[in-house]
Amino acid sequence: MMLKLSVILVFVVRKIKVWANACLICRRSIISVACITAFSLFGHVAVASSFKFAATDGLFAQQVGRYMLPCIYRELGHEISIVDYPAKRALSSANSGSVDGEVMRIYDYGDYAPNTVRVPTPYYYVDTTAFFLKDKAYENLSLEEIKKLKVVKVRGVTHTDFVSKDFAHVKDVDSTEQLFLYLQAGRADVALTNASNGLHAISLMGLEDTFSKTAEPLDTQALYHYIHKSKSAELVTKVDTAIKKLIDKGFLQQLAREAELRLYSGAKELHSSACSSQELAADTKP
Repeated sequence: MMLKLSVILVFVVRKIKVWANACLICRRSIISVACITAFSLFGHVAVASSFKFAATDGLFAQQVGRYMLPCIYRELGHEISIVDYPAKRALSSANSGSVDGEVMRIYDYGDYAPNTVRVPTPYYYVDTTAFFLKDKAYENLSLEEIKKLKVVKVRGVTHTDFVSKDFAHVKDVDSTEQLFLYLQAGRADVALTNASNGLHAISLMGLEDTFSKTAEPLDTQALYHYIHKSKSAELVTKVDTAIKKLIDKGFLQQLAREAELRLYSGAKELHSSACSSQELAADTKP
């Protein structure tokens, strides 16, 4: 009787082990199927990406742009980094694809960088203004009159390139500081730059009593974000939609004012705004 009971117990234990192993295999199969199904359903969903853009070193409008652009991309759930280059290197880097585009440039920039795509909606502007020594009576100079003078500008800055393309006497320098030192030395009659950029540089150099500017800008142009063509057309569309949304909410205008005030208060350079996706959601609600 005892022998018979022992045989039965061994049989039952073996059956329990077989059943347990079968359940374990089944459970693993269920988990595997669930994972495969989830991947097939959600694997196509875009994950947050990181992009790298160039900005022109030392220019007022570019500092404002580098303050604003991260918030536009965070609206889409993306992070960006921005590197400062001299204007010509920024252009060549964006056009070659070594960076993903440029923070902001004028409309005609696309002619110089054909491998980039212009985001259709501008989000800032730049004027071209003539600066001169205060002992000159140049406040009301016209563009035609300036064409006859000796002009200095920063190399590779497209809005001053555009204005001065038919000028006879133009000298390029590498920075805004060099621009005003060249003008102060009497080597040029006028210097071409953005009004805000010029006033900011003069203030940082302590030369407010040395220079003046024309009463009205010579030209004003909208500024656009540019993305290298290797990025998807969908990204350009999404960025454009985000710009429109944030302009409609007044958020980009607010960021531009913040950046301008910080620069006018003595900041030499600005990094990205402290905006976050959560702050954008809160600040841009209807």
